[in-house]
Amino acid sequence: MKPSCPAGRTHAHEVASNDATARRTENGTVSDNGGMPEAVTRDPDVMHGTPVFRGTRVPVKTLFDCLENGESLDSFLEGFPTVSRELAIQVLEE
Repeated sequence: MKPSCPAGRTHAHEVASNDATARRTENGTVSDNGGMPEAVTRDPDVMHGTPVFRGTRVPVKTLFDCLENGESLDSFLEGFPTVSRELAIQVLEE
């Protein structure tokens, strides 16, 4: 079952980035968690610089929109399987 969070958000936004993109975005990440890999990346070549979950094209805002609309974390993760539970929790804790 697909979550009913933000209209227009579909699995098409979930294409994982390749390793070259992940390396290129390292300097543009948003995080202060020291040695831990950053949970959020920003790259002008990925979703026009929208903050996304590391290794995906899923905007972080989508998680917050889902939660604000009363959806559960499990529902979000079911709808966006490229985002791991660990990564979502890391974003929520930052």
